[in-house]
Amino acid sequence: MLDLSGFELALRCKELSDNTVSCYIRDTKAFIDWYTTRTDCGFDKMIELDAIEYKKQLLNTNKSVVTANRKVASVNAFCKWLYESGINPIDINIKAVKNRDARQYKGLEEKGLRKLRAEIHRNRNPLHICIIEV
Repeated sequence: MLDLSGFELALRCKELSDNTVSCYIRDTKAFIDWYTTRTDCGFDKMIELDAIEYKKQLLNTNKSVVTANRKVASVNAFCKWLYESGINPIDINIKAVKNRDARQYKGLEEKGLRKLRAEIHRNRNPLHICIIEV
């Protein structure tokens, strides 16, 4: 297995939090396990298609979009480190996952919102007007 101490040092040099570094290392180890079970090639032969396939696999495991994007960011950081270290001659960077489900507004119905805004404006309290309009 690849020694990740250099990668961890590179992350710490970027002054990332301890939690971020540990997440990136954990995510990278998961990627390495996935990659080594799929191919006999070393990381010097890794191509962008490998990272894209990993992203597809993340989406198929019903991970949340936020989790998948963190794992993609971890893989991108790892690939950048591989490139900068001279291990891989290709600079690989894959795009984050798009949110499949747009978040729905969970507030008042339009009629209720108009009624609330009108009542607040009728009371003429500038603070309350500012809060409701922002």
